[in-house]
Amino acid sequence: MTIAVASMMPNATFFVELALFGAVAGVIARYVVPPLRDGVRRRQDEIADARGAADTDAAEARRLLADARAEAETIRAEARREGHRIRLVSREVADGIVAEAKRRTQETAAPPDRPTRTPRRAASGAVR
Repeated sequence: MTIAVASMMPNATFFVELALFGAVAGVIARYVVPPLRDGVRRRQDEIADARGAADTDAAEARRLLADARAEAETIRAEARREGHRIRLVSREVADGIVAEAKRRTQETAAPPDRPTRTPRRAASGAVR
């Protein structure tokens, strides 16, 4: 045999290393993997429970938001009605004030045929 072919042949070192690798893999599979798998399962269950709670909370929040929006719309509608009522009352008050001002003006105004003041010349007695 040539040197290249002889180096490709497995010897005892290969089989010892293969046996040690199998033993380490077996120990890991028996003692390390199960606790990790259990931990992953527990964490997945916790996540699923938390998601369920979050979905429930989100549904409650959506319901509360819808209620708040409905209440806000009711308050806005009431404010619009109140504002309209206030405008009507204000117009009535303003019309009353204007009518009263016109009445007072007419009462205090002189009749159109008589002047309200005497001419200046006659009142002061100025000489030409």
